[in-house]
Amino acid sequence: IKEIIQYGDIRSPTSYKQKAGRGAREGNDEDGLFVMSVIHNTPQGHSRFKHFKRLVDPSLDPIKLNTTNPFIIKSQCFCSVFDFIAMTTNIFKIENLSEITINKNFKKVEQILQSNELEYYLEQFTKLHSSFNQKIIAETIEESKKFFKELSKQIELEINPGGSSAKKIKMPLHKWFSDKIND
Repeated sequence: IKEIIQYGDIRSPTSYKQKAGRGAREGNDEDGLFVMSVIHNTPQGHSRFKHFKRLVDPSLDPIKLNTTNPFIIKSQCFCSVFDFIAMTTNIFKIENLSEITINKNFKKVEQILQSNELEYYLEQFTKLHSSFNQKIIAETIEESKKFFKELSKQIELEINPGGSSAKKIKMPLHKWFSDKIND
């Protein structure tokens, strides 16, 4: 065996190691081994992709959390909202974007937060953990809307405080973040 292709969600680090280890057990140490994973577009798939080292480093087994705990589910759903938004927009890549592009991205986020697509995405996430809860999904989406509304609020800033050319300006909080990154 010289190539192993893992398709679909990786159930656990142990499962992944067992499948990838088949090639090594066949004695292909000299020729090398190619392992490729094709993941589904799910929160669990993205988590495995982002934390690949946990799949291959035997000392980093994940800590088991009770997935029926509503606070954990809600927290994970909230993170999944950001994963979904990141997959469908470039809103988190604010460096060197124009204010027009940032505003368009915020409008897109507003649409995403209203969409059935996001709700379906969160339903799939909660079903993975056998803890589907429509109330938690609705609360998560509402809290996400509040978060992005806060980022869109106008804030008042004092430019050059105490100086001879001191002035106050208003701008959205997300614009201020963008300007700071670009400085």
